[in-house]
Amino acid sequence: MMGLIFLYSFVATLLAWPVDETIFDGYIFVGVFLMFHALTFTVLEAFCVSQFGNTPGKALMGIRIRNIIGSRLSFRSSLKRSALAMLAGMGLGIPLISLITQFICARTLSEDGYVFWDRVDSLQYQTQVVGAWRWIFALVIYFVCRTLDLAMNYL
Repeated sequence: MMGLIFLYSFVATLLAWPVDETIFDGYIFVGVFLMFHALTFTVLEAFCVSQFGNTPGKALMGIRIRNIIGSRLSFRSSLKRSALAMLAGMGLGIPLISLITQFICARTLSEDGYVFWDRVDSLQYQTQVVGAWRWIFALVIYFVCRTLDLAMNYL
């Protein structure tokens, strides 16, 4: 989402689009933005998992998602998994609900060894040891994205 927002602001600035900033205020905008975010996340994650077997973050941490026979998920199965993860695991991105659902899922994962949306289709994770360089690279990428986000807010 940060990338989409960055791209929109870059194109709007480059093309000198007039932007009425009042449309970015209010509860309706927040609701529409949360739903757009949830839908975009769900579709993009489903596409990545069905085509590559993981998302960029999972690839960085050496995680692959496979079905019960060990092959990549179909787009339909991946979309179902992503939608369930967005709903049950992230509470559609709604701030307080999201905190509660993430807490419940973390507890379920630590106690049972699985989360709801992966047990539905008997999905499995293939993992490898995560080296220090992967953690360092992930932190650098995070701080670069946050810095760009902050810089764009002050321009």
